[in-house]
Amino acid sequence: MTEINPPAQLLDFFKALADETRLKIVGLLANEPRSVEEIAALLRLAPSTISHHLSKLQKVGLVKAESQQYYNIYALNTAHLQTLAQTLLKPSAILEAAGKNLETDPDDAVRKLMVEPGRIAFKSKGHPLKLILAWLHQKFEPNVRYTELQIDDILETHCAHESNTVRRYMIDYKYLARKRDGSLYWRADSPLAQTPDFDPYTLRPSDHQPSNGHDLILAQVQILKSNINNRRVSLPDNAEQVTSVLQLMWKIIGRRFSKGIDYSAGQLDAVIQRFFNDDPARVREVFVINGFMAHDTRRDVYKLVDDTPEYDQRVLAGFLVDGRLKEIPAQLKKRQAVLRFLADKFEPRKRYTEKQVNEIIKQYHDDFAALRRYLIGERFLDRKDGMYWLR
Repeated sequence: MTEINPPAQLLDFFKALADETRLKIVGLLANEPRSVEEIAALLRLAPSTISHHLSKLQKVGLVKAESQQYYNIYALNTAHLQTLAQTLLKPSAILEAAGKNLETDPDDAVRKLMVEPGRIAFKSKGHPLKLILAWLHQKFEPNVRYTELQIDDILETHCAHESNTVRRYMIDYKYLARKRDGSLYWRADSPLAQTPDFDPYTLRPSDHQPSNGHDLILAQVQILKSNINNRRVSLPDNAEQVTSVLQLMWKIIGRRFSKGIDYSAGQLDAVIQRFFNDDPARVREVFVINGFMAHDTRRDVYKLVDDTPEYDQRVLAGFLVDGRLKEIPAQLKKRQAVLRFLADKFEPRKRYTEKQVNEIIKQYHDDFAALRRYLIGERFLDRKDGMYWLR
C-alpha cells in the first residue's frame, strides 16, 4: 500500500477535485467504468482534454486505468478512496496540513511571517496575503475612524512594506473601508458601519498619534490649514513654511500640468488663481525657486522640472534582469518608474480586455494582478466595463 503523507496528499486531493470538469468525470466513473472517448462524448469535450484531466485524477489515486484491446478503461479507485477517507480526512491530518497546531499555537503561521517581533512581512498573493491582512486588521479598533496618516503609521509600525500598497490591499479585501475622498478610514466590520444611512462621523475619532516621519507631515498640514482663506491658500512669509505648503499643495496643483509642455505665464496664472490668494507672479517665482517648475527666460515659458527619463533608467537597471522584473519595487517613486516602463507597452487610443492586459504584464513579471492594480491605482491605465486603456 502507498504510504500516505497527510499534508501533501490532502492538498493534492482537493486540488485535483477543484475543477468542474474533473468533478463531472468522477461523477460519470462513479456509475461505471468508461473510456476516454465515452467521457469526451458525454461531456462534449475533446478526448485530449479528457486525457489531461484523467492524468491529474490518476496522479492522486482517484482513478485507475485498465487496458482492454486498443483502449484504456478508467474506473474509480475505490480501495484508495477508502484509505484516503480514513487517513486524510481526520481532523489531526487537516491541522497538520495547515502547518500548525491550532490548539497549542494559534499564531504559529503568523509568527513565521514576522521579520521582527510585532512586525510582519508582506506577501502580495495566496494564503499568506489573507493571513497578513487579517492580522493587520486586528490592529485597528471597531467603531473608530482614522485619518490616512493614522492608518499609514499603524501599518508601517506592524508591516515591513510601503503603507500605500498595504492600505490598498486592506481596502480591496474589505478589511478597511473609507470615504470616497480618502479623508476617513474605518474597519469594514464595525457594527456602526452596518447600519442604514451610516455616517462615518458617528464613529469615535482615533487617538492614535503618528510618529517619526509623519510628525513633519502633520506639521505641514497644520501650517497649510492656518493659511487657508476663502478656500484658497495664502503663502506664509516664512520661507520654510512656504516650502511645507507647496509640498502639500503640489499634490493637487501638479496634476494640472503635463511633462514636456511649455506654459505661458497666463496659463500658469489661471491655475494659480484657483488655489492661491497671492499675486500669481510671486507664486510663479516660488514654484521656480523650490524646483517644481523651470522658467525659460529667453522664451518666457514655464514647464515641469523633469529628470524622469534618467531616473527611470537608473531604477530599471536595478530591477530588470534579462528583460523581466526581478521584483516589484516597494518604494513608490521606484515603482512608478516600473509602471511607466509597463505603460509604454500599451498603445494609445487602443482598448484592451483584462486578459490582454494580463498577457502583456506577464511578459515582465508573474504577479500580473498586483501590477495591473498599480497601473489603475497610479492612474497609468483607465478601466470601465471590463476594458482597459492608457490614460
